[in-house]
Amino acid sequence: AQAKIGHTHIPIWYPSARQVREAFAPWFRPLQTESLGFWLPPSYLEHLVHRWPRLFQTLNRLDQATASWWRGWGDHVIIVLEKI
Repeated sequence: AQAKIGHTHIPIWYPSARQVREAFAPWFRPLQTESLGFWLPPSYLEHLVHRWPRLFQTLNRLDQATASWWRGWGDHVIIVLEKI
């Protein structure tokens, strides 16, 4: 993927949760990995949240209840590491 900053395009990439855990493995051990926003739409669809707030409250509760199930499947993840 590429990001445009002014007139410049720069390459960007998103490592997987597994790649992050492996990169830190020599110094840290993973304690927990959870998805963040698995059921919720991306922020550019925020206008839908205002249109159907109860639906998104339900999706948010579902997201919180199942975050540990999906581990690294979401667009964003929370990885808790402990220094070895």
